[in-house]
Amino acid sequence: MTNSNRPGTLAGPDFICIGAQKAGTTWLYDQLAHHPQVWLPVIKELHYFNFAQPNALLVGKEGYPWGSPLERMRFLKQRPDMETLKWLLRYNFGAKSSSWYRNLFPRVADKVRGELTPAYSTLDEKGVDLVRSTVPEHCRILLIIRDPVERAWSGVKMNYRWTGENITQEEVDGLKARIGSNTVRLRSEYSKIIPRWKERFPDRFSLLFYEDLKASPEAFFKHACSLLGISQDYIPETLHKRSNEDRESISMPKAAREILEEMLMSEIEHFKAVRDEYLREEAQWLSR
Repeated sequence: MTNSNRPGTLAGPDFICIGAQKAGTTWLYDQLAHHPQVWLPVIKELHYFNFAQPNALLVGKEGYPWGSPLERMRFLKQRPDMETLKWLLRYNFGAKSSSWYRNLFPRVADKVRGELTPAYSTLDEKGVDLVRSTVPEHCRILLIIRDPVERAWSGVKMNYRWTGENITQEEVDGLKARIGSNTVRLRSEYSKIIPRWKERFPDRFSLLFYEDLKASPEAFFKHACSLLGISQDYIPETLHKRSNEDRESISMPKAAREILEEMLMSEIEHFKAVRDEYLREEAQWLSR
């Protein structure tokens, strides 16, 4: 690889984490944001591709209570420096185009640059094609997946919090309608998400599992670092701190589980198959 093609020297991201929603992307952002070999935007989710080329099934049906860009910045605890202010001006007032997106990532030769936007997992073929034509040739795609039923339930609870509604007071019919919505269902359709991205990024697509994150945050983080080609020696102080935690911790009622298991039956089987294949490959690698 020539010097001009090294990560960090071309416009655009060196990696994108595309989700899944409620599968640890905020936690991963929180850890990578402090890594000395990583550059991340002060706003976690840029949402360029799902706005530029949204899934047709979600057009006009998704809204996010993001607040102002300043409210969304996770680590800016004091007055922003000049470089951060310039970046915010480009982000908020630039014409939203592929070149605008690529130039959101400063050329830093000794750091990998990336972003994490879980909504990208909802992109259809046209959306993923736009990603492929926009990012550099070396850009790596990460996807963290989670048991589809648990992921969907966590997503449903978050949607209720966003709208200020009380999920515990919802009738079964209302809950069923919310669970069956495209905004919930599409994010758990791993049988479509994985091949759609692997086809376009065959050598640069990597799958991770939320279950591994829960079992061993340190091992999960080291694995993510190895995929990004950065040092695995850095151990964040926040490694065991939960990010974007659901403080209410409302258990999934039986009716909701039955709805989700029926709706996601094929995805549950697909997730198990993908997980089993991953564990077999990992066991073979470790035994060498």
